[in-house]
Amino acid sequence: MNWLKPKEFFELWEKRYKPKGLFFDCFAWFNIDSDDMVSKIPANPGEESIDGLGEAFEWYAEIGDRLVIIRTMIGSEGSTSVSIPMDIKQTNDDWRALKVLESLPFNMLHKLSWVRSQGNGDYSLFYRMKGVTYSVFSNTSKDNSEELKNYLESRNHTLLMGTALTESFNDVWAGYREQNGKKVCVCRYGDRSSVDLFLYEDQIKNKEYKYEMVCEGSAQETEKWGLFRLDDNDNTFLMQKFNYHVDARMEEIEYQAKGHHQTYWVENVS
Repeated sequence: MNWLKPKEFFELWEKRYKPKGLFFDCFAWFNIDSDDMVSKIPANPGEESIDGLGEAFEWYAEIGDRLVIIRTMIGSEGSTSVSIPMDIKQTNDDWRALKVLESLPFNMLHKLSWVRSQGNGDYSLFYRMKGVTYSVFSNTSKDNSEELKNYLESRNHTLLMGTALTESFNDVWAGYREQNGKKVCVCRYGDRSSVDLFLYEDQIKNKEYKYEMVCEGSAQETEKWGLFRLDDNDNTFLMQKFNYHVDARMEEIEYQAKGHHQTYWVENVS
């Protein structure tokens, strides 16, 4: 691999992609701080001002036949991104371009937190941290999601991840706080995780209030999914019902991670 100066990088980019007219990139975020990136990359970064975000360090590289841009927001926690131009003929939910990062002199893939996808499949890859559920890779097939999960685990990824139906996760959601007997809308976002995180942080400051998330982009589901347990005596128990598949799956995965001997699984109970 070669670390490139910006001029060298964009000369190569123009030769490889501009003649084709159209291209898109495999774009991903990683939970890696700027100081960590500076200490790992053996090349001096450039600096760029990103509208609405702040100052960033940038590195340009050629790895095999791929061009790679690494950007990290200066002073921001866990704000490193990677952009890898891809041929327009590749599918728009293909994450495999990220495998080129194996050639870096350090492991980034164990810190991956999100990959852009413009697919139209029914499944997504999720993880949950401090009670907040996040999407890693959305709107793809079940097999593609599972393949990405297995690949990241092979790169020593430490988050508990699981494949689940996307359902309403990427629709418009609103967060409500119940105060003085009334529900007050405190936030509204175009995805569930942003509302989930807002309410989590607000509840830390206001423990006396009750909070609720409501999907406004589609009809509210009603306890459609059940989490089941099979005990050591072959008895089956319905442990809990959930509105959304992802919540049932995250509970299932967390129970399995505790090392219990019982078997857990999710079924449609509607």
